[in-house]
Amino acid sequence: MIRRHRPFALCLMALCWAAAGALFAEDPDGEVWWKNEPLPDGPTVMERMRAALPGDVVEVRGTLIPRGPAAGDARKLDAVLVLDWHGRPARAEFEMRDAQTGDFVTSFEVERPAGGTSRYRGIDAQGSSRVVAPGESVANTAFTWADLAFEYLWWPTAVTTGAEMRRQRRCYLVDVPNPDPKAEEAFVRLWVDDSVYALLQAETRNAEGKTLRELSVKSLRKMGGQWLVEDIEVRDFRNNRHTVLRIRPPNGS
Repeated sequence: MIRRHRPFALCLMALCWAAAGALFAEDPDGEVWWKNEPLPDGPTVMERMRAALPGDVVEVRGTLIPRGPAAGDARKLDAVLVLDWHGRPARAEFEMRDAQTGDFVTSFEVERPAGGTSRYRGIDAQGSSRVVAPGESVANTAFTWADLAFEYLWWPTAVTTGAEMRRQRRCYLVDVPNPDPKAEEAFVRLWVDDSVYALLQAETRNAEGKTLRELSVKSLRKMGGQWLVEDIEVRDFRNNRHTVLRIRPPNGS
């Protein structure tokens, strides 16, 4: 088990929105900057994103909220995410409970040895433990376990394919091929803020380039002069699932 440290609600996974306010700032000059500047290669971008992960063990709390016509009677889930991305090995734990009753629904943990393959293990409501696939849905939401663990940040190859403006920010486009050649999800395209190496959007695509799933930052909250990520949205276009993870600020307000 990971020992709980201080709460950290600046971002999902404490990964890439530590400078979240910058993501929605105005572009200072509006120039087509990438026409005249060399682009960093894919491995460099990925390394800088991983380096931005906090060194401390952090805790994120939030609620998974099903949205849209496909939500049906799907329940809201309270989530606790405890992350130790710089541990040896790197580890993360996730627990989901029914937001209304408080009943335990599921949990899982991922361990990522240096240079090794990630190991995922889940526990169901009956207490049974099993190996889980990273692409499995989290309790019938649009999120997968790989979304919560940002599995693709550790995939072995990445290619910078260009750059473009997204949400008024200058972003590198990075394609990260899935190391599993049999997977429907052939690669993930990332939009990475060029100044803070923050992830603004990720699209999972098939071999033909069709978008299957999308993860994006949707809203922010300003507290004490600091911007905190509030809503992260995932859409699965294959089954029309749509789920929002609403992050709670450190004081729970």
